[in-house]
Amino acid sequence: FRKKKLKPKIAIYSNEGWSIGRIHDSIIEYLSNDYDFKFFNWHNNNDNLEFNSTWNDYDAILSNGTISKLNDKTDPNFYKKAICVSWAEPNLEGGYFIELIGDNPDILWGAPTLDIQKSLKDLFNINAMSVIAGVNKKDFFPTRKINKITTLGLSGRPGTHDGWDYIKRPGMMKNIALNANIKYEFIHSKSSNEHHNLYKDIDMYICTSRSEAGPYGIAEAAFCKIPVISTPVGYALKFKSIKTFTTVDEAVSIINDLNSHPKKLEKYINDVYEELTRNLNWKHVAKTYWKPLIEKRLNSNKT
Repeated sequence: FRKKKLKPKIAIYSNEGWSIGRIHDSIIEYLSNDYDFKFFNWHNNNDNLEFNSTWNDYDAILSNGTISKLNDKTDPNFYKKAICVSWAEPNLEGGYFIELIGDNPDILWGAPTLDIQKSLKDLFNINAMSVIAGVNKKDFFPTRKINKITTLGLSGRPGTHDGWDYIKRPGMMKNIALNANIKYEFIHSKSSNEHHNLYKDIDMYICTSRSEAGPYGIAEAAFCKIPVISTPVGYALKFKSIKTFTTVDEAVSIINDLNSHPKKLEKYINDVYEELTRNLNWKHVAKTYWKPLIEKRLNSNKT
């Protein structure tokens, strides 16, 4: 009789509305043959109590940069299990980014894009593996003409502050809509159950940010077959098919060009969709990025 080998136990500590919490179900789905996962929602009191009393039973703890702020009240061994993914590019001009970055040498860091990985190294001397999110199943909301643009978050989002607005630049979004003579809307989700319906009433997703970890809204909209354009940050730099702009006039020119003929808009939508789904499907991402990150953490604790 051969004893069955136990799989490593991985705790995912986040919340369902943001960061790893939004994609934890996909990580579990594609890596459950290799690891035993348990998700803890830090907005749930019972989950917090259980996590605080059982974290040492896990071989690794997958979370985001916020967990690095616990280092003044946590067992030092906790950080030898921690895998922290920094989803925002660190910015020395905004405390919001700095407070998420810890200097604990035991923490293993990951980063969604190579840009963020480089920033972590340049600004904080943190070596991070590159990790990107994958594709979840989405509904298609095809459009024939761009009459309304949007971006995710910003206006109406809890916790929005001056530093956030400086990075996300909602004013630029408004000026693009004004100059293109089209409508605009800022949207945000209240629960994870709403994500697949976020974009159904808009015709284009626009990212106007100065720096980005993605944003994942670009991918989500593209998977719904909604056209996306962006400033040259995050995903827009990673994928060649995404049109980029640096000024309001450039963004308006792109919109007008795509609106000039339905076939031109359709081709652009399909080009972006095909490139992103080819490179961000979850089976590929889980095996190529997330598993090596987890294995590096597990191997670092072997004696």
